[in-house]
Amino acid sequence: MNMSLEDRFWSKVNKQTDTECWLWLGAKSPRGYGQFRSHGQCHNAHRTAYEIAKGRIPYGTEIDHLC
Repeated sequence: MNMSLEDRFWSKVNKQTDTECWLWLGAKSPRGYGQFRSHGQCHNAHRTAYEIAKGRIPYGTEIDHLC
């Protein structure tokens, strides 16, 4: 069974926490940032989450991930 990119992404997120932050359960970079692979490339998880929810990130925009 092939999962959609969106389903595959959200399966790596724990939304059931005691805080407002969602925890990334997938791969992480050496610096601790969530990483998500799609189309043969590695992407930052917080940027992928934004693009799934809101669409493309406008050029020059910084996406905060404060938790």
